[in-house]
Amino acid sequence: MTYEDFSEGQLFQTPAVFMTKEEIMTFADQYDPQYFHVDEKRADKSHFNDIIASGFHTIGKVWAEFIKLDVLGEDCIGGLGADEIRWKRPVYPKDYLKADIQVTKIAADDQKNRGVVTLYFDVKNQKEKTVLTFFTDVVVAGSREQSN
Repeated sequence: MTYEDFSEGQLFQTPAVFMTKEEIMTFADQYDPQYFHVDEKRADKSHFNDIIASGFHTIGKVWAEFIKLDVLGEDCIGGLGADEIRWKRPVYPKDYLKADIQVTKIAADDQKNRGVVTLYFDVKNQKEKTVLTFFTDVVVAGSREQSN
C-alpha cells in the first residue's frame, strides 16, 4: 500500500501464532540468554514459574505475521524505529499471540513522493490480555504516478 492508501485509525489484525518452548529457548539461547528464557530448572523457581519468551522474540514473532499480511508490500522503503516498547505480561510456551495494529499518524513528504506511517501494535495472548505494546514508524512510497 502506498502511504496515500493509509488512513489514521485504520486497523489490521494478525492471525494468532503459537509460541513453543523449543523456539523460545532457541531464540533466547542465541539472542537473549537470560536464565528465565533458557534454563528450565531455574526458570521454574523464578518469579515467572516457567520459561518465558524474550520480549524481542515476541516483537519479531508478531512483526513477521504483520509482514505476511502484505500490507506494506513492495511500497515499504524501510523502518525508522520503534518507540514506547512495553512488555506488559510474560509470554509462556503454549501461548497464542495476535496483534491489533492501528495507523496512528501519517506524515507525507510529497517532495520525495513518500510518507511516514506510524503504527501502534497491541499484542494480546489467548486470554485477550495485552502482553506487548509499541509504536513503529515505517517509510512508505507514494503513488507511482507523479502529479504535476
